[in-house]
Amino acid sequence: MKELHIFDYEKFMSQFVVGFKEDLGLTLRPSYGNATVPEYPYVTYDFIDTHIDIGSSVELQDQFDIVLMFIGHSNLLSESLEAGNKMMMWLKDREIQYQLSDKGIDVIQIYDQSVLNNPMAIDTDRRVKFEARFRVINVPEDETNPAIEEVVTNDNIRIKKG
Repeated sequence: MKELHIFDYEKFMSQFVVGFKEDLGLTLRPSYGNATVPEYPYVTYDFIDTHIDIGSSVELQDQFDIVLMFIGHSNLLSESLEAGNKMMMWLKDREIQYQLSDKGIDVIQIYDQSVLNNPMAIDTDRRVKFEARFRVINVPEDETNPAIEEVVTNDNIRIKKG
C-alpha cells in the first residue's frame, strides 16, 4: 500500500504563531475552540480555504493554496487597527517572505483590511480583519534523497547551504 504524505497544517501555522510573537509581540491563536483568551491586543486566525488546487501536482510534490483570515482583537479600535497593520506589514516584508519561502510557504496575495465591530454591542472587543492567500508545497521528507548541502561548480567553486 502506498504511503500518503499529508500536509502538516499545524507546522504551517507555527510559522505565523512564532513570527507574530517574536517579531510583533502579538499572540496568535485559532478563532475556534475554547482556549483561554489572552490579554489585549491579540490575534486569531481561521482557515477560509484549506486546499485550493492550482493544477500543479506531480508525483513527488503537491502545490496548493491556503487562504487564512487574521483578526486583530482589542478593547480599543486603534489597537486592533495597529495589530492588523503590523500583521499585514510583517507579511509584506521581503525578508519575512524569503524566510517563509525557504519553508515552502509563498505569500501570494494580501487582501484589504476591514473593521468587524458589532455596533449593537456595548462592551465588546474591537476587531479588524484581513485575509491572505499562501501557496504551499507539500513535499515528503525522504531520507533516501537528502537535501543538497554543498554544490561544486565547473570552476571548482564550492557553494554551501546556509
